[in-house]
Amino acid sequence: WRPWYSEEGFGQLARDEVQRFEEASRSHDEEFAHEQKTHAVRQLGFLANRAIAPLDRIEHELAPMVAFIIVPIFAFANAGVSVSPDTLSDAVKAPVALGVFFGLLIGKPLGIFTAMWITVRFGAKLPTGVNWMGVVGMGILGGIGFTVSLLITELSFTDEQLLTDAKLGIIFASALAGIVGFLMLRRVYPPLPDSAE
Repeated sequence: WRPWYSEEGFGQLARDEVQRFEEASRSHDEEFAHEQKTHAVRQLGFLANRAIAPLDRIEHELAPMVAFIIVPIFAFANAGVSVSPDTLSDAVKAPVALGVFFGLLIGKPLGIFTAMWITVRFGAKLPTGVNWMGVVGMGILGGIGFTVSLLITELSFTDEQLLTDAKLGIIFASALAGIVGFLMLRRVYPPLPDSAE
């Protein structure tokens, strides 16, 4: 499917709305100016939405649901682990489960942070708006293992108990990394205020 507006058509219509906004900004009638600017901004949003192909819009709308619901359910269903009090108590004492857990929760964030630090030491710069606490938070999110970690586990172990221990380590480390990383990034980068307020 194609977008409703071509690049040229969108560009012209968008310029018209920007011009309407600028003209309203110069008006001495505050109520009229507010109405015109609000209309222009809303119209720009409408135009921008219609300048994107429908399939691209659908893909963008479904991305959060896929990332936060479908993929975790898929990974958990394919883990093939029966979670019970006995398996949990065994996993807490199992070296493989602990190794995988701390490898994902500490090792991956440490590796990501160290790689960024070395890169900056060699002359690179952090992206605009990113600070070191943000890098730590993103590193912690990197501890979410799921699909690739489960695949490597399947290739690494043949013993059923070791497989179960490793998978439990992956599941709990990924869940904790997701929660801690989200909370940390939310604290470091609080949500932007609603522009409508």
